[in-house]
Amino acid sequence: CNFTARFWAFSPCGDPTVHLFHTSVEGSRKWSCPDASHKKIILCPGLCPLC
Repeated sequence: CNFTARFWAFSPCGDPTVHLFHTSVEGSRKWSCPDASHKKIILCPGLCPLC
């Protein structure tokens, strides 16, 4: 399956699952498995402006 939802958060953030600064989707829902969309959190360096 290649259908993935990507979420970017700052690595020192206290709650990276809520304080996201960017989201995107990769792949196609047309060719996805029943468990899609797969979630991937990408941690980036920097200070979270919400913490």
